[in-house]
Amino acid sequence: MTELILELVNLLAALCVFYCVLRLIPTLNLRLQRRAVQLLALATTTFSINEALGFIGLFWAAEGLEIVRDGLEMIFIMSLAIALLMLFKSDRREVATLNRAATIDRLTGLHNFGYFQNLATQRINLALAGNLPLTVILLDADNFKSYNDTFGHEAGNVVLEAIAGVLRQAVRAGEDDIIARYGGEEFVVLLSRPLDRAVITAERIRALIEEQCQPAATPGLQRAVTVSIGVATLTPERQTLEAVVEAADKAMYQAKRAGKNRVGQSE
Repeated sequence: MTELILELVNLLAALCVFYCVLRLIPTLNLRLQRRAVQLLALATTTFSINEALGFIGLFWAAEGLEIVRDGLEMIFIMSLAIALLMLFKSDRREVATLNRAATIDRLTGLHNFGYFQNLATQRINLALAGNLPLTVILLDADNFKSYNDTFGHEAGNVVLEAIAGVLRQAVRAGEDDIIARYGGEEFVVLLSRPLDRAVITAERIRALIEEQCQPAATPGLQRAVTVSIGVATLTPERQTLEAVVEAADKAMYQAKRAGKNRVGQSE
């Protein structure tokens, strides 16, 4: 009698789990998670059938029943193990996706300002401690509001993507250099080099954007695009990220007032 009750309880528990798994599948977003839960459903199904056969075996000793139950138990164990492994992998993949979303600008694929701010602050502290050069380049698309108003926001997005592509080409981002979208139509680059060398890099960026960000070179652009650039470096008077960015911003607007499509540098 006790064995009969146990078999019934196991069977009911398996059916409840199977029902919950089926309700869970439509709510999952990641394909790997869906496959894992489908395998859990398979494992639960084999367990349920196995328990049902065990219940039947209490009343009818059919030949080969134990062999079938052993096979079902093997399927159950393998399905459960694979499903758990897939869930573990999907969890790691989801964490990586969330981390990327938290640090990457979705439109341009560059780092976002939050990531830049955190990493640049660390780099400035290291530069100050080691007396190392560190320079900020800030650039802004010229006449961007007019471009947006004339051709629309989607066309403006093409401009931002094109500028981001040139920045990747002109600056080898890695452990030393950081490229980020600062906000709106502004971009920022952090370079581990002195002001004179950073100005050379800024001029290369400006020239490449002038050359490549035009309809003949980049499909989707409605007219030629240029940028104004400001460059500023760490000094005894400027020892925070905010101070260096502010100096670069002033140099950039000096370049705009001087006629745009040029590089300005802080004193």
